[in-house]
Amino acid sequence: MFPQARGDDLAFTPEELQPALDRLREAVSIDLERGAGTPQQRVAAAWKRIAELRLPRTVIPNAVLDELERLIATWDSHRPPGGMSKAAFSLTPAECEAAAERIRWMLHTVEEAARNAAA
Repeated sequence: MFPQARGDDLAFTPEELQPALDRLREAVSIDLERGAGTPQQRVAAAWKRIAELRLPRTVIPNAVLDELERLIATWDSHRPPGGMSKAAFSLTPAECEAAAERIRWMLHTVEEAARNAAA
């Protein structure tokens, strides 16, 4: 369903992955699970939070970066104006759940990379 981690990821340390882990955990626990509003509002909030993962020097596995690039293409297709929020508000409830699952997959992938790095 989602991309598999590629073998060309650099060797990460758990410390390098921590900022990405924190950001994704907040997106899941704060925005998706406890967030107020409609499913679209919760997805928009989570997307805004994880958009920062694309900043330079943020360490994330390539498979997660690829998924993030797909999200950015989705957001860019809803310009101007609106972008990310407009894309989220255009989603059906089922599409919101699929978006939430993608974010959870991203978190799982970074958690797995951190576990592997610690081993």
